[in-house]
Amino acid sequence: MTTYLKKEKKMEYEKNDATIYDEIKNKQEIAITNAKKLLDINKGKNPFDSNPSTTVHELVELLNKYIS
Repeated sequence: MTTYLKKEKKMEYEKNDATIYDEIKNKQEIAITNAKKLLDINKGKNPFDSNPSTTVHELVELLNKYIS
C-alpha cells in the first residue's frame, strides 16, 4: 500500500494520518479479492510456508458489516 500511496497519491504514509482510511478505502475491495486469491493459492500449506498470505481481510469484512 505504501507503494500505491507514493506512486498514485504522491504522498507518504504516516502512522497517525487521520485521513488515511479515506485515501485508500476505494482499494479495499481489490485488497480483499487479492487476499482471498492468496489464501486459495496457499491452501493446505503450513502458515509458515504461506508467504505472502494474510487473513486480515476476514476481520475487515466482518467489521464492514457493522459500518454499513
